[in-house]
Amino acid sequence: SFHEEINRASNRFGLSFEALHSLFRNAHVIHMKRNSHSIRSLTMRHVKSYLNGSSLLNLARKYNYPPSMMARLIVENVATASSSSSTLNANHNMMKGVRGIVNVDDDGNNSSSSSSNNNN
Repeated sequence: SFHEEINRASNRFGLSFEALHSLFRNAHVIHMKRNSHSIRSLTMRHVKSYLNGSSLLNLARKYNYPPSMMARLIVENVATASSSSSTLNANHNMMKGVRGIVNVDDDGNNSSSSSSNNNN
């Protein structure tokens, strides 16, 4: 996981876990501030890609953007569209995609299946 990698890096470079965690957190905030506007300005492109079959997770990875925020961009725009049958179908498919993102852990594993395996 992310925290394990930070811990390994802190041991490797002789820096504290807290210092490295803070560094990566600040780098992420700077990245988001610099790139959010350009990603949001392409929202309709992202919606079209999603409706043409791209997964929310793949779109987020392609643009180096948090999956939850990519899902929000798409959901906000599809939800405001007219409620035609194709839009309702797209909303249903999107909710399946959002559930898939929520169930994926930091390593890309389906957390619902890994948690059920731990119960056996």
